[in-house]
Parts: sequence; C-alpha cells; structure tokens
Amino acid sequence: KGNDTPTGEYLGTLAAWTPEESYGPHRVIKLDATVGNALEAEALGRSGLAIHGGRDQTILWSTEGCVRVFDRDMHKINEFMAKHKLNQIKVEVKER
Repeated sequence: KGNDTPTGEYLGTLAAWTPEESYGPHRVIKLDATVGNALEAEALGRSGLAIHGGRDQTILWSTEGCVRVFDRDMHKINEFMAKHKLNQIKVEVKER
C-alpha cells in the first residue's frame, strides 16, 4: 500500500506549499511522524506527507500518501487553528 497514509501519530504543523493547483489556496498541515508505522515509514524514506486541499473540488483526488480534503474543509481547519492560536496539532491515522 505504497500510496496509503501510514498509520500512527504525527505532529501536524501549518505550512505554505505550492502550487495552489495541487495543494489548494490554504495553508497545509505538514505531517511529521512521531509513533507507529508512520515513524517506520519515514525512516524508510516516506516523507513530505500533509493534509491539504487542491485539484477538482467535486471529488477528492487520490494522493501519494497525503490526506486530501476539500478546499472548503481546509479553510475551516485553518480558521479553527487560527481561532485557537494553534500552529501544531497531533494527528492520528488509523486503519479503517
């Protein structure tokens, strides 16, 4: 499952990534592995994962391991983090 987001825990940090077409108009949440398969995958070279918007906004396009959300949802996440003065959050990815 090379394109799945590795399970485990991440430290999510707000960051600006380009191009907007790929990542959306809002800041992304860059994911740095801290625990579990996420940490093992990072040690094996899986890096550059994030929660982000971007692409066609009628469907959620697949990614190379990132978590894609609609731009409107990424906007809400950014607003929430700003309202609560958060720059980092804990993100947990579990099996379905």
